[in-house]
Amino acid sequence: MQPELAEGQLIDILRDKDQQIVELESAIREKEKEREILEEKMSKLDQDAAAYIQLINVKDQSIVKLSNQLHELELSVKIEQASPPVNGNGTFFYAEKVSVGTQCDSDKQKETLQDTVTAFLMQNKFLNKEVLELNQLRQQAIDREQKLFIEASDWEAKFYQIQSKYLLLLNELHNPQVMVSASRQEMVGHLLKDIVESSEKPTLSSQNPKYDRFGFKIDEDGSLEEKAERLRRLTQENLEETELSHEEVESRWDSVVSTLGKPVQFTVTLDMKNLIRRGIPINQRGTVWKAIVDNRIRGSMERPQPDYYQALLSNYNPGLTLSPAAKQIELDLLRTLPSNKHYDSPHASGIPKLRRVLLAYSLHNPEIEYCQGFNRIAAIALLFLNEEDAFWCLVYIVEVVMPLSYYSKQLIGAQVDQEVFKELVCEKLPSLAIHLENHGVDPALFSLNWFLCLFVDTLPVSTYLHIWDALLFEGSKVLFRYALAILKSIEEKLLRQNDYMSIFSTFRTEVESLSDVKNLTQIAFHDLNPFPLRSITNKREHHQKVLKAQMESLEVIRRDYRKNSLASKASSPCYVQSDEEEGI
Repeated sequence: MQPELAEGQLIDILRDKDQQIVELESAIREKEKEREILEEKMSKLDQDAAAYIQLINVKDQSIVKLSNQLHELELSVKIEQASPPVNGNGTFFYAEKVSVGTQCDSDKQKETLQDTVTAFLMQNKFLNKEVLELNQLRQQAIDREQKLFIEASDWEAKFYQIQSKYLLLLNELHNPQVMVSASRQEMVGHLLKDIVESSEKPTLSSQNPKYDRFGFKIDEDGSLEEKAERLRRLTQENLEETELSHEEVESRWDSVVSTLGKPVQFTVTLDMKNLIRRGIPINQRGTVWKAIVDNRIRGSMERPQPDYYQALLSNYNPGLTLSPAAKQIELDLLRTLPSNKHYDSPHASGIPKLRRVLLAYSLHNPEIEYCQGFNRIAAIALLFLNEEDAFWCLVYIVEVVMPLSYYSKQLIGAQVDQEVFKELVCEKLPSLAIHLENHGVDPALFSLNWFLCLFVDTLPVSTYLHIWDALLFEGSKVLFRYALAILKSIEEKLLRQNDYMSIFSTFRTEVESLSDVKNLTQIAFHDLNPFPLRSITNKREHHQKVLKAQMESLEVIRRDYRKNSLASKASSPCYVQSDEEEGI
């Protein structure tokens, strides 16, 4: 039986379906645009990866060539020492006149080549890391493109389904017949009934990620056991917080802020240390951080006039070309915190603020200007502080918390701390130190980035924010405590690995999932004791002298080599040595 619908109802139904078709077409076009954008990004990433691979190949060739030269020099030195030319009846066909100081020049040239090879190896490691990061970004873009492609296909399928029904209905309405078969009437009735009942528009499952209050993406993936563990920890934290009322908690932290805000120096009590080590509540973190920074800057350095930050920015004039620091800042902006919505795109709200803070610091400290790692430090500060306070937080960390020359061009302070850290690993975790050394794993491959970026983007967000609380209040010694605590917490798993790659893989996966900050803090401040600051200071002074002596010795060798090279050119300006004479 054909349903009885008024002409107006049919027109309304057709209009609704027209509107749905238009919306579906618009949605498909948008998805296609997104897909094209992702394809462009993938193409750019592929080009960057290819460029890095080509650069690595060139460096590898240079390393091989230099290694061959070094081997040949060593061989020639051994031959000269084993069989010196003989004066008398016995003559050697290979004997040649050697000027005084040739052996010394060979040693210098050998050491220079060794330094060059070492430099190329270090550069090769950093390039490998960049290639891995680019490959990871490329894989993420591929995954997103696949999801969008599936989503667009679903929309397209629903669009064609509705369009086919719509065309059948139009055909039936525009070709009325007096005698219509019962099956035809039944089909039209089902179509009309389907259209009337399916008035709801098709909806896609939400692919929009969830973010916390500070813009970090909430990861809801994982196994049931992992979700249960996260909920258990949250429950434990909530139970601990309920031991004190909300008013008591606020009163306690207001007292800390008030103490830090006093103009006179105060004595740091053990109670205050323990309170901050347990972690600052997220609602109070920005206020307490600002109080710590203001107090420490006031006590250790002269803070300029209140409008100093704005004066730096107003006097900045980039001109036609950007400075090297400004160019590097622009390159690093979108690589800062890709999982945070405030920094995940060029139009994100945090990008302009981050750019201004980093540019202001490059003008404030022209000796350093900018170092990779500043972007992550400033980005975290901006999540809890306003622009100017985030700028002073960066100043405080770089110039007060961390040792001098930590972020200099040669990263002298960072290199010293890596040597100190290796020594501490041998003292506190001797079994792990021997295991890593036996498999050729240098802890600095991981710890250098931990120390330069203050664990940002290495540990889970809640974990490294907890470390920042103690770091800002107590100083850089906290970095050693937590770095050793990380190694101790995964020591058993590392000791079970029997090759370089498995150790490296275990390092990465385990460190990224270290979310039990309570256990980590217990290890850092209790299990690793004693941990005197005097010991850290003495170790730093020792390795500072060793590194300084090495750099001075290297500079003397370079100066002598340049001097001898110029003298050699001056004495024989027309002589050109061929490749055959060099043995290449």
